[in-house]
Amino acid sequence: MKKIFLITSFLLIVLSAESQIIGRVVDEKALPMSFVNVVLLNRLDSTFIEGTVTNEDGTFTINTDQNDGLLKVSSIGYRPMYIYACQGNVGDIQMQPDSQMLDEVVVNGNVPFHVLTSEGLQTNVENTVLSRLGTANDILEYVPGIQKDGDGYNVFGKGAPVFYINGRLVRDLRELDQISSEDIKNIELITNPGAKYDATVRSVVKIKMKRPQGDGLGFNNRLVLGQSKYTDLLEELNVNYRYHRLDIFGKTYYSKDRNYNYSTLEQDIQADTIWHQSNANNFNYCHKRIGFMTGLNYVINDNNSFGFRYEFDQQLHTEENSSFSSFITANGTFYDKLGTLSIFQNHSRPTHTANFYYNGMIDGFTIDFNADWKQNDKNYDGAYTETSKEFSDRLLNTSSHIRNRLYALKLVTGHQLFGGNLEVGAEYTHTDRDDDYISLEDYLPSSYTKLKERSIAPFIEYSYQIPIGIIKGGIRYEHAVFNYYSNGKYMNQQSRTFGNIFPNISVMAKIGNVQGIVGYTAKIRRPNYSELNGNITYANRFTLQTGNPLLNPSIIHDFTLNAMCQIWNISIDYSDTRNAIIDWVEQQDDNTAVSVLSKKNINSLKKLTTTIVAAPKIGVWNPQFVAGMSKQWLTLHTDNGIVKMNDPIFIAQMANIFQFSNSFSGNITMKFTSTGDEKNISLQRNMFQTNVSLTKTFFNDRLSVRLAGYDLFLTKMKIKLFNQQMQMIQDKTNDTRYAEITIRYKFNNTRRKYKGTGAGNDEKDRL
Repeated sequence: MKKIFLITSFLLIVLSAESQIIGRVVDEKALPMSFVNVVLLNRLDSTFIEGTVTNEDGTFTINTDQNDGLLKVSSIGYRPMYIYACQGNVGDIQMQPDSQMLDEVVVNGNVPFHVLTSEGLQTNVENTVLSRLGTANDILEYVPGIQKDGDGYNVFGKGAPVFYINGRLVRDLRELDQISSEDIKNIELITNPGAKYDATVRSVVKIKMKRPQGDGLGFNNRLVLGQSKYTDLLEELNVNYRYHRLDIFGKTYYSKDRNYNYSTLEQDIQADTIWHQSNANNFNYCHKRIGFMTGLNYVINDNNSFGFRYEFDQQLHTEENSSFSSFITANGTFYDKLGTLSIFQNHSRPTHTANFYYNGMIDGFTIDFNADWKQNDKNYDGAYTETSKEFSDRLLNTSSHIRNRLYALKLVTGHQLFGGNLEVGAEYTHTDRDDDYISLEDYLPSSYTKLKERSIAPFIEYSYQIPIGIIKGGIRYEHAVFNYYSNGKYMNQQSRTFGNIFPNISVMAKIGNVQGIVGYTAKIRRPNYSELNGNITYANRFTLQTGNPLLNPSIIHDFTLNAMCQIWNISIDYSDTRNAIIDWVEQQDDNTAVSVLSKKNINSLKKLTTTIVAAPKIGVWNPQFVAGMSKQWLTLHTDNGIVKMNDPIFIAQMANIFQFSNSFSGNITMKFTSTGDEKNISLQRNMFQTNVSLTKTFFNDRLSVRLAGYDLFLTKMKIKLFNQQMQMIQDKTNDTRYAEITIRYKFNNTRRKYKGTGAGNDEKDRL
């Protein structure tokens, strides 16, 4: 790897000495244009010499030995430009809209929702009906492949994605609900992330905001009131001041979120004794948070900027309450009846997060540097009161203290090489975690765990434009040293050193009306720190939960295909996960009535995922139809026999947007998920969900009011979990049916130019 970097550095130095034609492409408003085709032709016979595409800031560089030539600059929606150019800087090239094409778009209204890019599927928001939906959260329902999962999101067949807004990592998904849909330019879903992304990232959602215009002080105020069984509240104030090259921004907020869920669990244990438990659990919580964010961005020139961002988040003192009742039989005979009341109190300290970035270009080299710091201290106290009909009652008090510290650096530099673009970079993370669990009684052991991890990840990625598209390939090497300490003692078996290579390659091509991307990438799924600790938490005397310090990371081999033709899009994904991590329950050796919930590795988990999307436009009606299937191949060897978990899961969605006028819109979305198997969990019930909303704007869009209803018919979930000796059926109802009103007022709203992408993003998620 060291030789690779030396060779690459030498090539870049040599290349920088070559003759170049450089310039910048701007639109009719003098704003930079990205991904514009720039081709150098022989001015005598118009033969091809070299070609490239513009960067995000509109700049381009063509390396050539020719003293001069003819530049052809072209982009969809603009008239092609032909410019005589000599070696050196040709300055700004201003494109002019193709009035004939623009007229066609206006008359026929056929601005496409979805287009393929060199990395993935892009959903256009600007100048479409999607810009009227409300927030980024509302638009994500219309991105094929993305599914809402509780408070987060899943990409079908890929798991949870990471989000970026204008190149900056989103660390708190609540921020997605703070972005007005009318400020979004497009959303791109990448299902084959390259080497410059962390090896744990299997999918990326990039949100690109519309370019800001004008200076001054701007406010964006939002009030959200939601009502389900309980009342939720969010109050938020965004402030932005821009003067010439300086941009100062800030946000403050208060939120109150109260929720509950109810579930029943039937557990059957086939051991030396046949145990059966009938359980019912009521859980509710009320979380209150306050916080603020501030930062600045300074644009040195068109190609260089730097900035700083700091976030403070404080979860206020809150309580969580759980009522857990159990009826237990042994070999069909009554054994005991338990009632467990639990109260958890949070005394956490604030979470601090800071990012510094520099983004620029020096002598033809692009530079993207990020430095990140994050720390938090979480403190939870638990009090359990357990009554038993046949045996003694229990009182149990626990205290948990988790302390996290993270420091991270990331540097990416790029340059034109042999007509393509080369990117070289590295990322370093330094993590310390203390995890103390104290039990004041003798029912559970106390533990004091310390985890330390240091990792370095160099990478190299190269993309090249071919006549029918773009080919891209890269490789990433990650070296990590993980040290595990228990009760002050270094644990050799749990401490490990990892060194993994992750290649990726993709080809994007266009043939006629069909566009397609095919690719392969290797990824890794590292256990979260909570999955690695040995702390034992208490549900009742028959149900405990702990981590597994011996868990190995999972290596994932992904093959993807995505194709688009007119209103149709189809995607196919096949993955093979080695050392896949699943939830697993085993019985205590000395008492088989006690179930211990944990994690374990299995040899391999293979999965095929397909989706097909149609997005036509019919007058004021903008429907989108999605159908998909996910099928895995998994065989479990349990004490109760061989279990095959191969039944597919089918999904269907019909999303409908109605644009009644420029200031009034509505939508209704219906979703369906079938029964089937996911890892060692079998979905036992078909699920349906229906969401509706109406949005009205006033005073030239400065004021907007949105009424929404979610999960109108209250979705219920039923699953069956297969384990070594136990099978468990859970029937669960969440507080997901609710109504919401959102009032937003904007005054001289200006948008930030913050370009920090963050470092150590995977570690932040694991913490």
